[in-house]
Amino acid sequence: MTDLNANKKLVQSWFEAVNGGDVERLMSLLADDLDYWVAGDWQMGGRHTKVELRQMMIQVAQSKMWDKPLTLTPVAFTAEGERVAVEATSTGSMKGKDYAQTYHMLFVVKNGKVAILREYLDTKHAFEFFSS
Repeated sequence: MTDLNANKKLVQSWFEAVNGGDVERLMSLLADDLDYWVAGDWQMGGRHTKVELRQMMIQVAQSKMWDKPLTLTPVAFTAEGERVAVEATSTGSMKGKDYAQTYHMLFVVKNGKVAILREYLDTKHAFEFFSS
């Protein structure tokens, strides 16, 4: 039987690790065969592996590009079976420009790890922000 509270706690830990820039903790929450997909045809869009996500997180953690770090805030969780759906927002500032985004993220938990992650966002806004 799936433990919905454990799955929600795992996803909450994912947000904490991302916001804390804790790459190793984040990696410990993910299945080795993670399937991470981001909506859209832009520099972050498409499918990514755990190894690729680790590299992206290291680049962000080591980067000085953010004036105010990007922070993801979960707004609401819905859990059913292996799936945890999250509505979230983000804020940050880069090169004096504020960034705010709204997301829907779908996490699929298998064997106590995030195995699948789908991220939906306003891709036009993200592309324009990160391309300028």
